[in-house]
Amino acid sequence: MKRIAVHDYFGYDIPMNERYKLIREAGFDGVMLGWAGFPDNPDETKHQNPELARKNGLQIENLHTPFTGANNFWLDNIDGDEYFNIQLSCLADCERYKVPAMVLHINQGLNPPPINAIGLERLRRLVGKAEDSGVYLAFENMRNMMHLRYILNNIKSEQVRFCYDSGHQNCRTPNEDLLSEFGDKLIAMHLHDNNGLEDEHKLPFDGTISWKDVMQKIKISGFAGTISIEVINNGYENLQPCEFLKLAYKRAEKLRSMVN
Repeated sequence: MKRIAVHDYFGYDIPMNERYKLIREAGFDGVMLGWAGFPDNPDETKHQNPELARKNGLQIENLHTPFTGANNFWLDNIDGDEYFNIQLSCLADCERYKVPAMVLHINQGLNPPPINAIGLERLRRLVGKAEDSGVYLAFENMRNMMHLRYILNNIKSEQVRFCYDSGHQNCRTPNEDLLSEFGDKLIAMHLHDNNGLEDEHKLPFDGTISWKDVMQKIKISGFAGTISIEVINNGYENLQPCEFLKLAYKRAEKLRSMVN
């Protein structure tokens, strides 16, 4: 039976050890690590989190790299070098903490820079490091599909995979059929709901996504990994953290039942 995981940031200001304890007590057996330096999970303490998660009985599914300035990946300047080096550093952290995959954003907004030589050279080096370390690179669908489509169709490496974000598709690219197009490369997922207009990170079944269709396509893809949700308590502030997590687990369990 597939594991069920949740992102370790879900909107409450809770010490990380307590957070992982609550995640496990709610029923989750996996967790996705946020490596993006959220206010309650700063860079200087995040390196403790892999050990804390495992001590609380959680399997680490992947690590989400910092994503601010993702378009810089394609720019030949200091900002581009910095964003690229951050991704390299995250890859090294995955190897160091035995995290099997990292999720990354490769662009942002409607009009990112075009695919170009500097970006492709950085991509080549990143993929090479991933192949050396055995870490998977899970590229996430964003608003503009140009870069993701190029990478998944043209970069021939077992380490290059797809992270499906249901919320991004619903409110940003509703006419794309990403799971049919890239289901064979699916290795990670961010399942959450929204109103079709904003990236709200609601619990599944509280928005406009047709989960029957989504989960049927995941099933057809042959995906055998973890059912992972990426939800935030916006709109659920009346719930205590333990209540929110238990409700989140029930929703994730329902999703799992749709593919088993």
